[in-house]
Amino acid sequence: MGSRRHSRELAVQLCYQWGLDPKSLSDPKVIERFWREQALAPAENRGFFEMIVRGVASKLPEIDAKIEGALEKWKLSRLEKVDLAILRVAVWELFLSQDTEKPDAAVVIDEALEISKKFGSADTSAFVNGVLDALVKGGKSSSDSSR
Repeated sequence: MGSRRHSRELAVQLCYQWGLDPKSLSDPKVIERFWREQALAPAENRGFFEMIVRGVASKLPEIDAKIEGALEKWKLSRLEKVDLAILRVAVWELFLSQDTEKPDAAVVIDEALEISKKFGSADTSAFVNGVLDALVKGGKSSSDSSR
């Protein structure tokens, strides 16, 4: 598995935890504790992982506004926590990352879809794809309102 994908997966896992316990987002030790106790990843993954989670944490209101703006007949509060975590990581990387090695949108979306298949439900990858596609194209998602 590529180092960046693994870092993204770890970032999604921490963002998911933040979704379950939003107060932990303001704990300055949570990233270090997650890395030490849960990540169990090679050191090469840490830099990109930390860049993602610190970026998501610092831009969370902006990220959530972008996601909600792309939803059709949905509110953030109705989203599955894992779906939201995946979207937050992808939206940060697509629109807010200052990474000099930033991949193009197709790569970021593909990575989000692969992570969706690993961590989400049967519907997650289609939902995530619809939202990210809408954001990249600048419109509302055509996500299924029966989800």
